[in-house]
Amino acid sequence: LELRAAREMRTRHPSTRVAWVLEARALAALRDSSALETALEQAATLDPDVYWSYGGMLVTAGEEFAAHGDTLSGLRYAARALTWLRGRLAVNPDDTDHLYWMASAQHLRGDIAGERQTLERLVRLDARSSYRESVALAMELSGTIGALAQLPEPPPYDRGGRLETEARLAAARGDRRTRDARLQEMSRVGFRSRPWMHGKAWREFGPVPRR
Repeated sequence: LELRAAREMRTRHPSTRVAWVLEARALAALRDSSALETALEQAATLDPDVYWSYGGMLVTAGEEFAAHGDTLSGLRYAARALTWLRGRLAVNPDDTDHLYWMASAQHLRGDIAGERQTLERLVRLDARSSYRESVALAMELSGTIGALAQLPEPPPYDRGGRLETEARLAAARGDRRTRDARLQEMSRVGFRSRPWMHGKAWREFGPVPRR
């Protein structure tokens, strides 16, 4: 259903780049590497300097492979994403979209120290709360206890991102009770990025159970 919807979106709105990423995500979840490579080949010629870029497609595909139990393929796509993103950042070192995907690829590969460096650079360019929370999570995961607690409390209408970060940290530490409590609260307050969480947080939560 997701693949069909993504392809329909791309047909109806060919300039909407997120449709390419959604298609890559669905194909990776299905482990259809052949169709995924065809989509990537087609996307490689599109405008590179957008948020939903070719690099974003590679990272998303890698996260989805890893989240569905194929860690090796996930790491391979992360490596390809890093090569592409470094090339784009060599042209424009301050491109915040590419820096975000770079940090995501580094997390996918388990390079938490590199992720933290990239995120800290990103925060210097764009100090939005979600980036600061990502830095704090990287710090906590690399041993800096209390980094998340030092951040100011988010406003009530924007609690979802903080709850996700706390749930990921609890999961990484094996604290299932706190993890589940934060996820339940996230469901109550709403969080628009939740459909992406199983991919970007697969290292903390583990692979998606097969049905």
